[in-house]
Amino acid sequence: MRRILSGMNGSLRRRCGTPIGRTAAILLFSLAVLLSFSGCLDSFQKIANPYYDIDAVYSLDSKTSYFLKYGYSVTNYDGTVNITLPLPKGAAHSAGGKVEYITVAGNPVIRWTFSEEGTKEFSVSVSGAGTLGIFKPKNATIHEAGAAHPEYLKDQHLINGKGESCWLIMPSNLQIKSAALGIAGAAGNGNAFTAAKSIFKWLKESTRYEFSSDPIPKSAVRTLAAGGGDCDDLSFLYISLCRAAGIPARFVTGYVLSNDTAHPVEPHAWVEFYDGAVGAGQWVPVEVAGSGGGAEALKSETDTHFAVRHPDHVAVFTDDGSNASMSIYSGIESRYHENKPVIEQLLEGTIETLSAAKLVVYKDGRREIKPMDWEPKVSFSFW
Repeated sequence: MRRILSGMNGSLRRRCGTPIGRTAAILLFSLAVLLSFSGCLDSFQKIANPYYDIDAVYSLDSKTSYFLKYGYSVTNYDGTVNITLPLPKGAAHSAGGKVEYITVAGNPVIRWTFSEEGTKEFSVSVSGAGTLGIFKPKNATIHEAGAAHPEYLKDQHLINGKGESCWLIMPSNLQIKSAALGIAGAAGNGNAFTAAKSIFKWLKESTRYEFSSDPIPKSAVRTLAAGGGDCDDLSFLYISLCRAAGIPARFVTGYVLSNDTAHPVEPHAWVEFYDGAVGAGQWVPVEVAGSGGGAEALKSETDTHFAVRHPDHVAVFTDDGSNASMSIYSGIESRYHENKPVIEQLLEGTIETLSAAKLVVYKDGRREIKPMDWEPKVSFSFW
């Protein structure tokens, strides 16, 4: 508004020596006073300042193309090695060993049995395109969302190598249930999307991301007590909190690709919660890993990591709410006589950004994806 008024003042100064100029100045002053007393000043500011109702603007990749290869190189001496890998639709795989095509927790999976002596590669490769997407609320209640997918409201565990149950997703735990109901209750209106967002903010404020080399994630209770964990740990805690509040939630495992030459591919896990009623809902992605901490970081992550699909995330396995889903974390089994097999992880990937866009966040909470050259425009019309 300052630039517009200063431009107007130049012409007024040239004319203020005339009766018309003095009249114009008085009318402009009177209009400003009238607007301020009538509550219309906000409307005038909105017209004069194109960013008046915009809270933040982020530049994000909007479309990518990628290639991903994952698996293991196995050197076998005197035993048998079983390798299980997710096999997404359209993926290819290497040959070698006895091959089985099976389904695990609703996901297509390939399983090799390698018993001869020597070294072989067992891998899956997939290429495709990723697209940026934002998800708007369906305005469903928690009860409606829970009734749509009750299979995603229970505890889940993994059977470890000793035959013991490792409980990982734990909505029935009293500590988690108490925390979840307190957070969701503070959201106020019983809306599934709003409650899931409140839980996300709480997670960001109350935990920290930290790298872990342990192949088996921590349980939700351990992560809650520790106040932090890696992407799997935080995903299981977030899922547990959502389920304890009555919101269906599930984990997705896959990979994140980047142009970082040192780490172009990273194994990753994230979450989806269900927003909507039976037959009229959506699975909403949530990226729980991140820096967190501080008001600015919290706002940025809420704007760009909650209910946003990123084109650098490649999903290869989706939880179906059963304990069988947890077997994805124990995809290698070996039996040997004297010489333990040597197993090395294989990870390769490339990604190309095809286009970028602006994610515009408005002060009323709305979000829109705009072209990269988009700029808000000034309008001088009151209608």
